[in-house]
This record gives sequence, structure tokens and C-alpha cells, in this order.
Amino acid sequence: MPNFPIGDEVALRSRLLYLLKESEKPIAFVVGSGLTVGTVPGVGEMVTSMRKSLEDPDDMARFDAAVNQTVPSQRYQKAAEFIFLNRGQKLLNRIIRLSVLRACADVSVAEKRQVVDIEETLKNLELEASWRMDKGVSALGRLLTAMPADIRGPVLTTNFDPLIEVAVRNAGGTPHTQVLDDDGKIEAASLPGAITIAHMHGLWRRGDTLHFQHQLDRERPMLDGAIRSALAGHAVVVLGYGGWTDIFTKSLIERTKERDFMGMELLWGSYSTLASGEESIGVLSAIGGSNSVSVYQGIDANIFLPYVTGMHLDRVGRVPLSGVLDRWTHVTSRFLQLRSETPTVEHRLRFFDGVQPDWRAAMDPDVPKLSAVGRFLAKVRDELRQRTSGLVLLTGPMGEGKSIALRQAVATLATGEDRDAYSIYWREPGGLLNPGVIDSLPRDGRKHLLCSDEADLLVEAIVRLADVLSGRDDIFLLLCAQERDWRERGAFARISHTKVVTVSGMSEPDARALIGAWEACGERGLGDLYRFDPAKRLEVVLSAAHDAVVGTDSLIAAMLSLRFGTTVQDRVADLLSRLEQRPVVGALSLAEVFLMIAYVDLHTRDGGGYALSRRILARTMGVDEDAIEYLVVQPLGKEAAVVAHGGYIYTRHRSIAEAAISVARRDRPKTLHAALRAVVTGAVLDAKERNAFAEDHHAVAYLGGKVDDIDEALIIIDTAIAADPKRLAYRNERVHLLRKTDPEAAYAYGLEVYRSISSFDPNSSVAVFLVEWGVAAGKADRPTENVWLALASLVGPHGRITNDSFVESPTTGVARSLHGLAEGLTAIHRAKGDKTLLLGIAAIAKIVLNISNDGTDIRFAKMHAAYAKRNKVELTALGGKDGSDTDLVAYLEKALSKLPVPPEYATMLDETSHTLQPLRDWIKHND
Repeated sequence: MPNFPIGDEVALRSRLLYLLKESEKPIAFVVGSGLTVGTVPGVGEMVTSMRKSLEDPDDMARFDAAVNQTVPSQRYQKAAEFIFLNRGQKLLNRIIRLSVLRACADVSVAEKRQVVDIEETLKNLELEASWRMDKGVSALGRLLTAMPADIRGPVLTTNFDPLIEVAVRNAGGTPHTQVLDDDGKIEAASLPGAITIAHMHGLWRRGDTLHFQHQLDRERPMLDGAIRSALAGHAVVVLGYGGWTDIFTKSLIERTKERDFMGMELLWGSYSTLASGEESIGVLSAIGGSNSVSVYQGIDANIFLPYVTGMHLDRVGRVPLSGVLDRWTHVTSRFLQLRSETPTVEHRLRFFDGVQPDWRAAMDPDVPKLSAVGRFLAKVRDELRQRTSGLVLLTGPMGEGKSIALRQAVATLATGEDRDAYSIYWREPGGLLNPGVIDSLPRDGRKHLLCSDEADLLVEAIVRLADVLSGRDDIFLLLCAQERDWRERGAFARISHTKVVTVSGMSEPDARALIGAWEACGERGLGDLYRFDPAKRLEVVLSAAHDAVVGTDSLIAAMLSLRFGTTVQDRVADLLSRLEQRPVVGALSLAEVFLMIAYVDLHTRDGGGYALSRRILARTMGVDEDAIEYLVVQPLGKEAAVVAHGGYIYTRHRSIAEAAISVARRDRPKTLHAALRAVVTGAVLDAKERNAFAEDHHAVAYLGGKVDDIDEALIIIDTAIAADPKRLAYRNERVHLLRKTDPEAAYAYGLEVYRSISSFDPNSSVAVFLVEWGVAAGKADRPTENVWLALASLVGPHGRITNDSFVESPTTGVARSLHGLAEGLTAIHRAKGDKTLLLGIAAIAKIVLNISNDGTDIRFAKMHAAYAKRNKVELTALGGKDGSDTDLVAYLEKALSKLPVPPEYATMLDETSHTLQPLRDWIKHND
């Protein structure tokens, strides 16, 4: 016998009925051909059908030789391979379709051969025809339809046939079919209450189905992630499933190796009587010893499912409506008990290392409840005593412990003495707040507590919910959100009667509690803090929290800086080494994806900019945006490397991003550069294809301007240029970068760009380019060119001001062109000392001070005015106080008359340039 416990059918019946009664964990099903083998041919009959399809005796003999030499479990795959190689995929598809049609009662044999290749007809038959049904699949349809949506997980099947969908429709339910014949994701049903049925090897009437071992064995990282995501936290019942090596079994084996079933309980019902060494034990030999896997033998789905379904329906008395709160988890004391496994130091350390909190951490008595939990609960209980519904918000900067505080508060309410007074629901990703659905919650005397992290994503829904809340006294929202995100969505102003609990900084009692928890974990728990005298630890922790950037990450900063100390780089180096071995999509490794996230976050966070968005990362990786959650966020979140919020992904703390980029520069420069090229290309192409340039595009496409490392900045800028060569703004970035280190090269590059200026996007701002090029000319000791380029940016054919469009010219843009003019005139004045030039500089200063309120413009103007004053020219010498009674532009025209126009610049200017009449008109218009 195998070396793990094995139950029988009675035990599995008892277990599943208990789960259905307690409703504490969502229940998913994984089913194979054993569920429908009575009506759809099994693998043995399929092999026979394939052999008959050959017709030629010689081919049949070769078929027998190829198939019979393999072990029984591989004969189907070998037979399918033979048909594919000798007849092609089309015949293989026909064999599958004809086999499935044997279960359709409304179509004759002749008709089946006529319609077998018509996908639309096959779909109509699936929806409208009568189908013969095994007792097991019919019972499964009734059971799925009877289960409330909040405890019903998806159905994953290797079957090609549509009989589960037919059974669900027959029972009055709505199936949501997913076809996964290639890599892909499992999408949530858009229709509330619909039952997700995912065909892992393809669907009979659509495309090509999977049969060969190389198809079943190949890497399908998106689907692997989707399966893990779809089944996490579920009780998974496996029936009629042989356990071939495929995407599902490979995922289970990987979970076993990692000793992390992600809260999943696996109930494997084997049809065979298992014996050690027998082929039927299959994958169970690899996973059977896990505490998360229970194995049962002798389970006939056509006997087991009708019995369980009958017992369940007798118990509930009727088929209940689908759960009203789709993608919300009902949190009860039993639910939490199932998730509060015996606390381990390992799990606790992962939380202290910065992993996003889960229910296990929230229920761990050795993870301290910081003061915010008590303050939040006090406010909640105050609100619950009122006669109206209400909202309590836990808010503060990122990384202050809000998420764990909310979970701990919810767990306290769900397990307290008054727990029966509440129905508590926790929002899972994608959960919605539909006013009609919320208003349908029963008025049964209980308080309905709707709890959600990342609540800023719900602001619009909460605003729409106002009428429902005003009409009831039993619905309360307990929410958590970053203060900045909540404020930026206008929530403080738009959502009235919000009770707010702020989390920011670290108090002395909280610091003591944390130190005690770390000490309880020993030297590993204390990390770098271990080297400090115990009496000094409180002072060190408070100092570390205080030294963190004000209002940002003080709790996480203290935990990481004190527990990791100088070992942050070593930890991140080890992480990168492990991530390099994990491909996510195509040639990209998880290490490269992590570096993309870290690099963008490192160079945008301090400026209040945007991190790397999910949509740009999805475009870079070539996957659907929803796949980012399980391909990137979940695996990197488990490593305490990243955290996601809304549409963006951040590193858990700045120190992690710094360490990652530092290690990559030292050990993996090629990997880092490849990551930068990939993500910049993704951002630029995404913006180009959408014909829209949003904040998340800007954060990546113009990253080069924020980077101190010149080589990396050039890689970023040149990548953007290559991805969208017609966008002039990327060339501006290159000129700007080059003038910092090699002004002459910047000037020469600008000249090269201008020679092909007509080839750029017509909407490009050539004026901005001319100003930037002019600054480069000035830095390259070419002040005259600086003057004429600045002038061309103002009034030339490409200038900001023309006779027919000066009304729309922005004040700041004009001021920046005038500043470039003044810079060039100043350099020439220093060399020649001509007072006419000095008066032109002073005139520019006075014009800008008259027209602009922008701080930068005013600073530049005062700088030029100060230069004039040092050279004995006061602005008052130019005329009236505000310039209204003096033609300031005339001073500028006289200054320019001292400078001949170089021939190569003639095409940049028009006949009005020397009189500057457009500028004079523009000033009058804006006076």
C-alpha cells in the first residue's frame, strides 16, 4: 500500500457533505473522462475509433505496432500521435467530434457526418439538442446550481465534451465556458452567478484539442498561474481523473515541492483501488504525503455524485439562489479557524520580511495588533451603535500596516462574543458593490459588514451606494485605503459621513510590541537588531521609523532596515538568482520583470510619479492584463518583493528597489539593459497603438530624463526613439541628456534632427525642440546659435507665436523661449560688452515678469534682471512700471539687429522675425 492514508467512498461523502454544510471554503471540482465515460467514449474506445478511421490494412498494422508497445496509460496519446502524423489534425478533430456526438440524441448517424465540420451547427446542438447524460454529470450540474456563488469555485476538466454545461443548463444554471487549448487564463464570469467551466485540453467543437504528451507536458505559465489563482483557498474535489502528466498535475507537484498549497485542500477521489507500485497511483505518489491532500479510493462518480447531491438537496430543502455577493468571501469564525493553522515561525518571519498579510498572519497571536487596530475597532463599534448605516476608513501612507490592521480588526469581530450579530464579507479582487445587490441583503436583524482593502478602487461604487445606505440601518463599510489615493479620487469630498482612523508613524507601544514579536522569533527575527543591547532596541526602532521618509513607509522601512540591515543586497542578489530560473512568458524571466518594476519605481516614487502599470507590463510581456496578477504579483508578492495597488505595481520598499538595481548593475548589466529595452518598448508601442499618452506611458517612455547613469539613460532614450521614430519629443530627451556631458555632440545631434524635421509627427512641438537645441548650442559655446534657435522657437515657421495662432500660445512656453534668447544674449554680452544687448536682456526679464505667474519663469526673469542690474541697467530704465506705456519689444529688436543671421538658420525664420511683430501682438493680447 502507499505510505499515506487512504479513505473510502463513505469518508469522501462525509467530507464533502460537511464542506457543503459548513460553507466555510469555496468548493471547486476537477473532473476527467471518468465522469462521462458511459455516454462519451473512453480512451479505450477512442483508440479503437482511431484505428478504424485509417481503413488501410497496412496502416492499421503499423498503428497496432506503435500503440501496443506502449504502457496502457499512454496508448491513447500514442494513437492520437499516429493519426496526426499519418492523416493530420483535421481527421483527429473529426474523430473527437463524432465521438462526442454519440451522446447527442437528436442527430442521426448520417446527420452527424454532415455537420461534423460546421462549428456553428455544433454550437447550436450543444445549446438546444437533447443529450444523453451519465448520472454523475447530471448530478454535478444540479449540485453546482444548488451551491451559493460565494462557496462555488470553478470546474476544471480535461474533457472535450460539453456535458457539464448541458447538465448545468438542465438544472437551471448558467455555465460560463472557458476553452484553454493553449496557454491562457481563467476569466471570471461577467454574468453574476454563472458557473465557470474551464476545459484545460480544449473543447470538442472549437479549434484543436490536446492529445499528445509533448502538448500536455509543455510549459503553460499563464495557465499554471491561472489554475493556482483560481483554486487558491478552495477545497478541490478531483473525480474521474486519471492523473496524466498535464498542466494540472504539474502544478500540484510544484505546489508540493514548494510546500505551499496556497490554502487549497485537495480531495482526490480515485476510481481505482490503489496499491503501491501500480500504474494507477500516478501523480498521487508525488503529492499524497502532503497535509493538504486527502486521497480516497474506489470512487465511482456516477454513484458518488448522485448520492451527495441528493443528500445535500434534501438538507437544504430547495435549490437556493446563487450567492448575492459575487467575489466576496463570507468571513466567519469557522472560516478563520480553517485558515489559522498552527502558527509557524517561518510564516511569521515571511510577514515580518514584508510579505502582504493574509488571514493566517491576521489570526497569528504572535503577530502584534498595533494601536491602529484598537482605534479602528473603537470607531467601528461606535458606528454600529448608531441608527443608520455608516462607513469607517482606515487610511494613511503606503507601508504603514493598514492592511494587516484591517484584517486583524475583521478577525476580532468575526471571533468575538458578539460575532452572531454580524454577517461579515471580505472583498476579493474584482468584487463589486452593486447597489441593487447590496440592497437585497436580508433584513434579518444582523449588521452586514462589507470590508475591503484598496477601497479607493470602490469610490465610484460607494458614491452610487449612498441612497441604499441612507435607506437602511444594517449595512456598514469597513475600508482601508492609502490616503493619497483616496484623496486623489475626491473621496473625502464626495463620500459624506466617513469616520476616519489615520495610521502614520510608530508609537512607543507599537515599537515595543514589534520588538517583542521579533525577539520571540530568535536571532532571525531580530536580524540586524540582534547586535544591539536589548535595552537600546526600542530607541533604535523608533529612530529608524523617524528617519524614514516622512509620511512614507515608516513601518516597513523600520522592519526592513533593522531586520535586513546591510544584508539587503545579499538577500536581493539571492532572490534575483532564483527568479532568473523562472520563465514567465517567452524569453522573459521573472528576474527581468522584477527589475523593470524596481527600476521604474526607484526613479519615480520620490517625485510622486507613477510606478509601472499593469497594462504596460502586460504589453511588454505580451499577455492579457489580468494575467499579471498570477504571473507577476503573486509570485513576487510571496518573495516580499512587490506590492500591487489598483493598476500599478510597486516594490515593497525603496531599499529593495535600490538593492535590486545595484546588484543588477554589478552582476547582471546585460539583464538589466535587456529589461529596460523591453519595458520602454512596451510603453512606447502601447501609447502609439492606443493613440493616447497617459501618465503610465509617460512614467516609462520618459524615464531617461530621471536617470543619473548616462549609459542607462541613453539606452532608455534610444529604445524609445527606435520604437517610435516619428515622435520628436524622444529626440528632445536625447539632446537634453547629451548637453549634460557633451554639449558639442548635443548640438551636432540637434542639427542632424532638424535636417529631417519634416519627417516627424505633424503634431510634434518643433518649438520645444528648437529651445532644447538652442540650450545645447549655448553650452557648446555657440551663443549666437542659441539666440537664433530661441527666436525661431518663438516666431519662426515652427514658432510658438504666429500671426494667425498667437491666441493659443501658452504663456509658459513663450517665457521659456524668451529665457533661451536671454541666455544667448547674456553670453554674447559677456564677450562684447554691448549695452544694446544688455537692454534686450532687461526687456526680456520685464516682459516675462509682466506676463507669467509661473515660479520657474519668474525665477529665470529675476536672474536676468539681476545680471542687467550688476551691469548698471535697472528695469525701471526701460519705461513705465508695468511696461504698458513702453514698447519693450523694441529693445529686443535693437539687440537682435546687432547679430547677423547665419545662412543655415534662414529657413527657421520668417520675414517678421526681426520686427518681432507677432510677439508685440501676443503681449498686447495677453496684457
